Amino acid sequence: MKYAKVHSIFVLVLLLNMIIFESFLSIARADVQTRSSNNEQIMTLTANQLDQKTISFMADINIDERSLTQDTLKLSLKGDHVLNLQRTLENIRHNGISITEHYNDANERYYLIKVPDKEKHVRIELFTNITDTNVSDYHATLSTTYNGSRITAKDAIYQYITIDGKVSYQNTPKDYEKTPTKITLLSNGVQVPNSYRELRDTANYEYTELRKFDDNLNLIQYDIQVEPLLNYKTEVEDYTILHHFQSTDISGDIHNTSKKGFTLDVHNQDNSKVKSIEISPDDTNYTVHDLPKYSSPNIENDYKVSVNSEDVEVDIDGYNLSISDLETSEEEGESEQSPESAEDGSEEKENETDSANEEEEVDTPKDELEDELSPESTDEIPKDVIDSEEPPSYEDYRAPQYPALSTQTMMGYSQRSLSALTQPENTHVGSITSMSWNVEGLHRNRVPQPVEYEEGYLSKTGEAVENDLNTYTVNVKTQGKKIEKKEPLDIVLVVDNSGSMAGPRWRDMKRDLTTFVTNATRENSTNPNAQVRFAVVNFATNILSGNTTYSNNAATIMSRIPATPSGGTNTQLGLREGEEILKNSTAANKMMIVITDGAPTYSYRARNATGEESLSNFNYNQRLGTGSSFLFGGYSVDGVNVSNHGQAVISEAKRIQNDHPSVPIITIGLDTAQGSSGASNAQMDNVLKKIASDPSYSFNTSNASSELQSVLEEITKITLNSIRSGQINDPIGGMFDLDLGSNNVFDASDYVLTASSPEKLNSVQVSYNNATRTIQLNGLNLGENDWVNISYKVKLRTDSPNFESNVFYPMNGTTTLKPTQGSSQLREYPVPEAKGYFVEFEKLDAKTNEKIEGAEFTLSGNNQTVTSIYQNGNVRFNNLRPGVYILKEKTAPTGYILDTKEYSLKLLDNGSYIVGDVIYSMPNNLYQFKNIPTTYQFEFKKVNDLNEGLSGAEFKLTNKEAATMTQNVTSNNVGQVIFNDLIPGKYTLTEVKAPSGYRKIDYKYEVEILIDGSIKIWSYETGEPVELSGEDITDFKVLNDTQELPNTGGLGTIWIFGLGIMIITYVLYKRRRSYK
Repeated sequence: MKYAKVHSIFVLVLLLNMIIFESFLSIARADVQTRSSNNEQIMTLTANQLDQKTISFMADINIDERSLTQDTLKLSLKGDHVLNLQRTLENIRHNGISITEHYNDANERYYLIKVPDKEKHVRIELFTNITDTNVSDYHATLSTTYNGSRITAKDAIYQYITIDGKVSYQNTPKDYEKTPTKITLLSNGVQVPNSYRELRDTANYEYTELRKFDDNLNLIQYDIQVEPLLNYKTEVEDYTILHHFQSTDISGDIHNTSKKGFTLDVHNQDNSKVKSIEISPDDTNYTVHDLPKYSSPNIENDYKVSVNSEDVEVDIDGYNLSISDLETSEEEGESEQSPESAEDGSEEKENETDSANEEEEVDTPKDELEDELSPESTDEIPKDVIDSEEPPSYEDYRAPQYPALSTQTMMGYSQRSLSALTQPENTHVGSITSMSWNVEGLHRNRVPQPVEYEEGYLSKTGEAVENDLNTYTVNVKTQGKKIEKKEPLDIVLVVDNSGSMAGPRWRDMKRDLTTFVTNATRENSTNPNAQVRFAVVNFATNILSGNTTYSNNAATIMSRIPATPSGGTNTQLGLREGEEILKNSTAANKMMIVITDGAPTYSYRARNATGEESLSNFNYNQRLGTGSSFLFGGYSVDGVNVSNHGQAVISEAKRIQNDHPSVPIITIGLDTAQGSSGASNAQMDNVLKKIASDPSYSFNTSNASSELQSVLEEITKITLNSIRSGQINDPIGGMFDLDLGSNNVFDASDYVLTASSPEKLNSVQVSYNNATRTIQLNGLNLGENDWVNISYKVKLRTDSPNFESNVFYPMNGTTTLKPTQGSSQLREYPVPEAKGYFVEFEKLDAKTNEKIEGAEFTLSGNNQTVTSIYQNGNVRFNNLRPGVYILKEKTAPTGYILDTKEYSLKLLDNGSYIVGDVIYSMPNNLYQFKNIPTTYQFEFKKVNDLNEGLSGAEFKLTNKEAATMTQNVTSNNVGQVIFNDLIPGKYTLTEVKAPSGYRKIDYKYEVEILIDGSIKIWSYETGEPVELSGEDITDFKVLNDTQELPNTGGLGTIWIFGLGIMIITYVLYKRRRSYK
């Protein structure tokens, strides 16, 4: 009973201990994934939590018994645990190992472990005490230096957590199929591999084996990312997901004189029947509840109703119904016509149609036009349009529903009248992140597009390039608006009054300016918010008149321009005076217009310069020039030569542009095509373009009398443009490369620019910054109905070591539009994304399970064949699509046998893959493809000093890179020692046992078997390695000397004899006592 009781207690304690320990392991533990060593033959470290307060780290040092470089190792701990030095030392006190505690400059504790023998394998169990309540990870790192390389071994006890969540649907109608919930787990904002789940209906979900802390012991924040569901408003609180069904009701009145019941059908905009209800004869109204609110993201369903009854007449007005009995004609029989009368009727109808066609075309109100163009009104739409299977072109998202015919009018209306339909529909207003995704294969675009801002419409999409996997065409489209809200505008006219302006040119300029000013100020008296005011600067050699006050009266403004001009051309002075007047303006918008007919013939001397057109610190008391020539004697400042007046004028203009970035500066060159005052046409054009704040704001006329008016009209449009000198910054996504063509240099062949009209591209400049990988567009000037689109190609970098399979990557960084030069607000474009797939598996030695390289594989299927690469030590196939493939080894690693078998591999949508009915999930669970090594034989002979073969000698041959690959072989009766199945590598040969009567050799040999099977041998007989050669290799023998025995009668036998006497005496004594 006593023993049974003890046994029962023992079993109970054992079971209790197992339960507690298993429960604890669910919170913190170490596993294979936590351990690492960059040289397992030198050092490994294995963690094991013994109880709630103690961790054991088992350190194996010099496993292969090499000659270590150092006899000291460093132990570092991270997390709230410290080394139990006393317990550790007690456990190793007989091994000659010492451990000392130290602190570094940052007051961080570490330990130095010193081993007594650098050539012996040492095992040390290190005990640490946990100082918290198991609320952190506990890391240990052991390090040393071997042959100049740093060797580290690490292990840790991780805290793991489980996340439980629930998905619920609320208020979903019974007849509505619930959309599956698609979720992904995020770790600190990054998608956790293999965390994608698809849950149908109300369900619980769970994520297990999640680390609580990162490697820096920071708490990991886990979040659930939920894909939006159509017709549901989703709330996520912690890990609970609640979908609220978003429904709508429709209702209408019923006027039913037939007193018959009927069925009411509800149809969506695709004309599919959604729901039916029964209407009784006495119902005067109805309501249909719980209809899905949206047909697509942010687009509400436009429902229609119909009556399912053949014996009533129905009139539907919206959702209101008028029901009456069918009317039967009393003279029904008379309604039938003879063939002759039918023909007469048709002829009469044709005549009516012909006469209608001969009538004069009339304008139709816009709303009537839109009604006739609606998709339902197909009776008059050209048949080739209706039958066309081509979708509306995305090239202009403002195109009407049906394309107009090329030369004819459409339904009696000219193409010009269709411009009313060109504004975008179904735009998105709000943040980009609130937009939904439209997934197309391996890429997705934000919807709906374009995004509407105050200044215009922005869209950005990606489109897969056919037959070029993971390459996409990106389209960035920018469309302007008409400024509806007019704000005060102050314009400074800087007018050249030099003598060359005299005559018809002066007269024509004043005439056209009068029209321009009159039109611009026309609304001043009726619209207080549309105040347009002008100030005038008249310059020649000096400022002739410069009134700092603005006027909104056209007559007053024009009276400030002199009757006749005279003098030279001091453009620099005119610009300075114009700037001073601009400073006095309080208007929300400002503009400067410079009008001149010739090159500047005066300028001021600069005191500093950083470039030929970057002069500064002018001395305005030192005017240069004669007033008749663009060129002058010149001077040098800061190593820069100044030889024409244009340099100073451009420099002054650049300063004004920098000081007033929001002010458009426009230049008009009157008849400057021939050049003037010694300046060439190119020099004149350069000055005018660089005075302008944007090259597109520079205008030239060859005949001012006929062209100036149209130029001024164009300037009027600029004042109404919502995008003026706009700038787009479009960085390429971090996981994408811009296609730079064969020359790998960004040029015009790498992109395509299109626009609503060719002239909209005249001012657009495209550049690329290699350092920031950013495409930039400058000079966008867009108003109502104006758009510019740039398209280019990008390729997903599936070969990047940071690329993850089945993860969407943005094709671009944050892409922005700066609508005007002075705008402080950037408008953001939606950015398309794409994902790719790869397959990765391990290539292992079939005997050692160690990774090997040098194999080449092909993966064929899904209309593609991909050749393998090596990445991170694994075999990898990039640029794949989900589907079924055949995996085949094309070339085996050197020294290994080729596997000729074909394997079926199926790549799944979630990034996992199947080989042989087993699912593998990257990166931690990889398929292992193993090769059997090509093996060789190593043979030698065991002999004595007479070269006679000796049997019974035992040798051990150990692979230096894999200690487990060890063979022990005994020499046969003729002294042969044969080791079989050896793979290429280095080995250590030692004699374990000598033949009887011979001494065992006390030194080792090193043997290297090369890839081709040839052998190298080094002898350590002298203590240093000596390489053998010639016959010593081809006829390798190991010599044993005979063992010398003690001489008979000598001292060698006395101690044996004495020991025998002592044993016999002791036995006799014990036996005698036993008899007593």
